[in-house]
Parts: sequence; C-alpha cells; structure tokens
Amino acid sequence: MTKKTSIKIYILLFFSLFFSTTKSYSSILLDTTPLAATWRTDISERCLVDSFTLEDVIIAPTCTTLTMPLAGAIHVVKETNLSWNPVSNVTGYKLTVGTSSGGTDILNAYNVGDVLSYNLPKDLPENATIYVKITPYNSDGDAVSCAEETFITQDLSLVPNCTSLLVPLAGAKNVPIETNLSWMPVPDATGYILTVETFTTGTDIRNTFDVGNITTYDIPANLPQNTTMYITIVPYNLSGEAMGCPEQRFFTGVDESHLPPKFFTPNNDNTNDYWIVPNTLNLVSRVFIYDRYGKLLKQLDDFSTGWDGTFNGNPMPTNDYWYLIVYKNGMKFRGHFSLVR
Repeated sequence: MTKKTSIKIYILLFFSLFFSTTKSYSSILLDTTPLAATWRTDISERCLVDSFTLEDVIIAPTCTTLTMPLAGAIHVVKETNLSWNPVSNVTGYKLTVGTSSGGTDILNAYNVGDVLSYNLPKDLPENATIYVKITPYNSDGDAVSCAEETFITQDLSLVPNCTSLLVPLAGAKNVPIETNLSWMPVPDATGYILTVETFTTGTDIRNTFDVGNITTYDIPANLPQNTTMYITIVPYNLSGEAMGCPEQRFFTGVDESHLPPKFFTPNNDNTNDYWIVPNTLNLVSRVFIYDRYGKLLKQLDDFSTGWDGTFNGNPMPTNDYWYLIVYKNGMKFRGHFSLVR
C-alpha cells in the first residue's frame, strides 16, 4: 500500500566565519518554505533542495587609548592636541572632553571622523584635571564601555620667570670671541634652554640646547669675530618653560692675535722695521694703508713683507696712519696704528 504524507520542513543553518583581515563576521542563513512532498520508499526520491544567501554581520569596534598626552600625565601644556591609537574596523571616533568626570563642557561626543589626532578648538584651562573619552564607531554602532582617561595641565603660576645675561652684558661691544656665557639664576628653575645664533632666523651655534641646571656655559668653539650674537635663555621646571623670554644681543670684537701691530719703528735697526698684518690662517685678501687725510699710500698683496713706512720711496713722518683689512669672506676691518721714528 502507498502512503501519502504532507511534511513541513524548517531548516536553519548558521555558520560563523571569522576573517582575520577584516575582523568581521558572516552568517550563512538557509531560508526554506514549507514543502509538500510525497513519501516514497525509494530514498533517491526523498531529497529536497533549497537555496540560501550570505549576509555580512559587522560588529562594533573595540575601544582605544590616548597616546598624547598619555593617561595620567601631569604638567601638560594647555595648548596640547589629542592623539590616540588606531582601531580596526572603524568609521570614525567621537570625543568627549570635560573638566569633570563625565563632563562635556569642552567637547560632547564630537565626531572627528576617521582620524587619529584632534586639535582642540581652544587652550585647556591651566592646573586642571582633563577627562577624555574616545569612542570608536562603525555602521554597527559605538564601541561599548570605553574608559575615561585623565591628565593634568600645567600650573602656569609655578612656571619660572625669564633671566638675563651677566657675562657678557646685553648690548656689550667688542666682546672677546672666546667668551663664555653667564646669566642670573632664577628661583624654582630646574634647568635652562639656550639658543645662540648669529642672525635672528638662524640657529647656527646652539639651537634650544638644554644645558641643565647651571648658570654658566662654555661655548665649545670661539664665536665669530666682529659679529652680532643673538642669545635666548629659557628657564624651566616641572610646571613648564618660562614664557616670552626676550632675545638678547652683544657684539664680538676681533681676535687680537690676528690684528696688526699698533705701532712700528722703521729706523733700519732690524727691529720692528715693518708693519705686518698677521695672516697665519690665510684669511686676508687685501690690505690698504691711508694717511690721516684718506690718501691711499700702500696696497699690500704680499703680507709677509708688510709696509716699510715709505710712499714713492720717500720716508713718511711720525704720525698715525689708518688701515682697511679685507678678508676673503667679504668681512672688513678698519683701524689705525702709529709710525714712530
């Protein structure tokens, strides 16, 4: 006898597939409708086939943490920006920043997009605990239970004051090129940052160099001669750096070991008979000698022989004479000397 039976079949097939590259999940759903079938004793005629589709299932991202400033940091400058670690599978980040736990007085779940840093719209208050919550999100929703992180801004009332040069004094002239630098000690300073340059847009000798907690610094090389020097000294401590410290200036002289003699005695006694410009470093290009009225008496190209005190073969009288030294780097130096008979 053949028996006919109506059978309703409901099948749900769920597979969770993990893809390491996207860290998202997929489900395979088999959706069937009730089917009418005729029961047969032949097993090959009992199989029913239905279709299925794949769906992507995206999960919410994990939380992130601050990288600048670090959580728990102190003495953070009030101009700081915020940076954080990247998180996979995100569309963007929301920032909540306040001056109390859960506070939103600075930012309230502000959507900064898919970036890893944010320039706060204004400076933070000084000497304040700042509460920051960063919430990654994507199309499935926000990261859950992200922790609030804190840091403390600097107390500007504890930042040290500026200092001033002692040696050489600001505005000093003809400062020896081998000079050291000294400055007034500042109470509560734990160190000093030094900049030494020869022009206001350069940092050719020392660039914001931390010399530590000292008030005298030995410059490692002689300063350039006949040059305006620009010095900035910034005291600092744990609360931060002194603000608005001015640039101070002084003026170097010429290395006297390379200067010509201040007098000579051309009286043919084989002692000091010639006025000679030292040129051991081969820096001099030309030398011109003038009388007191500006008349050119001699141009020296051979510096080893110097000037014998004559003009057109005639001895010049005892008097003061002027010179102009032109260096190969374009620098010029003027002075005067005495001829003594």
